[in-house]
Amino acid sequence: MLKQKYPLFALLFLFTASAFAQYTATPHLLKDINTLPANSNFAKPIEFNGKLLFSARDWRYGDELWVSDGTANGTSLLKDINLGFSSSDMSTPVKISTGIVFAASTATNGYELWISDGTSNGTKLIKDIAPGGKDAIGEVKMEVLNNKVFFKANPNDGTGEELWVTDGTENGTQMIKDINSGALNAGITNIYPYNGYIYFGATSIGFGNELWRTDGTALGTTLVRDIYVGSTGATPTTFVENNNLLYFFADSFTVGRELWVTDGTSNNTRRIADIYPGPNSPGASVAKSFKSKIYFRANSGVGGFELYVSDGTKSGTKILKDINPGNTSSTPDFLTEHNGYLYFTANVSGKGQEMWRTDGTDTGTQLFYEFITGSASSSPNNFISTPKGLFFTARSTAQARELYITNG
Repeated sequence: MLKQKYPLFALLFLFTASAFAQYTATPHLLKDINTLPANSNFAKPIEFNGKLLFSARDWRYGDELWVSDGTANGTSLLKDINLGFSSSDMSTPVKISTGIVFAASTATNGYELWISDGTSNGTKLIKDIAPGGKDAIGEVKMEVLNNKVFFKANPNDGTGEELWVTDGTENGTQMIKDINSGALNAGITNIYPYNGYIYFGATSIGFGNELWRTDGTALGTTLVRDIYVGSTGATPTTFVENNNLLYFFADSFTVGRELWVTDGTSNNTRRIADIYPGPNSPGASVAKSFKSKIYFRANSGVGGFELYVSDGTKSGTKILKDINPGNTSSTPDFLTEHNGYLYFTANVSGKGQEMWRTDGTDTGTQLFYEFITGSASSSPNNFISTPKGLFFTARSTAQARELYITNG
């Protein structure tokens, strides 16, 4: 259970080790990217064609796209997308057969859609969706279905913000459907692939933000159900698949924001339970599928925000454990499965926000490690489960955040 603490770029080394057979027993600093006494802001790693692509910063550039083959010499800036020290602020990338797709900003084009095959020449703008330096891409995470990337964008041409799709080429990048006709925005929320469709929240004339799905065509883009009847909107978010069903959180007039489930049909889209009785639910969020059940953060009105579990039935939806007893919340977050346990952070009076784990039972839900003794918080986050172990960052003092690994 004892944690090992590594320099930040040991994570990069271990990600590339299996691909390049460079693994040694003792992880080490692969490369000091930012040679100044400052962070390199390592983030958003993704593997493509045996290389690791990621966002990082050194003293000459802002946050840009880097690449590594697992060696110091093979770790370098891939492309300075936004020239100079200004950052391109690349979004979390997704992968298709021809490269990684992401949004990035330049002074000339604004925030637009890019692709990279892991080479400098192969890192290029896919399409200037909103010409003239305007930002086109929305903040909702992109998703992949059938080797195509779904995202939200606003071309600033009178159609508003809508759902778009790309195959990684300019000609193959287009709006799927003008859901909210004219210049009105569709307000796309939480794009998620499930059972051959992309599910998302969208606003259309006469309806608020409701549950939609698409197969990538205009005719195949339809409203699943008007959950909150009228123009207010259910705003479905936090999608997670479990046992061939899609779970999410949504608002309704009578019970507020609660846990719902769908099989993709209107008749079988239903609320599972009214956890916080009445219409003023403070909401439920942060969901993860684990051992054929859904684990999530919720508040029943009796205690604070705690860890809940659902098997998809009303009777099987309940609090797993009141981690911070009473009306004070433990606010579970960063739910991550690793080696038969669900790891997360929780805040407990007298201990602060520390690392917990559960096997799915009350008695098996326990504090895993307290990095800072007492009420100060180590605030673990950035959990990544790999065959090498569970990586995460945490503070060992009030200021210093380091990279750790545990095998559980």
